[in-house]
Amino acid sequence: MKKLLAACAVVLASASAPASAVTIIYTVSGVFSGTLNGTSFSDTGFTFTGIGNTDDAQTPISSVTTVALSSLKAVSNGITYSLASGYSFFVSRMANTGTVGFSNGTSDVIDATTAAGASYFGTTSLASTASTLANSTSFSTSHAAVSLADASSLSFSALIGVVPEPETWMLMIAGFGMIGFAARRRMSATVATRA
Repeated sequence: MKKLLAACAVVLASASAPASAVTIIYTVSGVFSGTLNGTSFSDTGFTFTGIGNTDDAQTPISSVTTVALSSLKAVSNGITYSLASGYSFFVSRMANTGTVGFSNGTSDVIDATTAAGASYFGTTSLASTASTLANSTSFSTSHAAVSLADASSLSFSALIGVVPEPETWMLMIAGFGMIGFAARRRMSATVATRA
């Protein structure tokens, strides 16, 4: 038992660093129309979801904030379309208006005009709406080539949550191990007394 307590003390000492990685889940949804592999579509529940990290938020110039995304997916009519890596979420703040969307640096997946999000710098919540796309866009996904011609009733959100650091996972695993060890020890002691 003393060895177990000593091992736990070592784990606790090494896990004293605070968690700092913060995941951001960006969602853009609305009524989209365009083409999927050349076939026209109109979808009232079309949704884009991008996952980023506050550590990757950059404001290279005062009016634009970008956050690199680890993944970007689109869901239309229950089908998930994965986009290639290299996309970022961006907010461009111009006077009382600006644009919000996803881009890979050369072309935009979504580029929508919005009057909100002016204070967004990649680490605070975003809740805004836009009426239409600023530009029509075309991009490739895992299942289809997509061209978006129009969009309306768009809504944007950035949900922020803390992701456990490796040290936190170590603590959790060590805790479960201690509980299992104590339960097993108690069970074997009970069996030994009954025999």
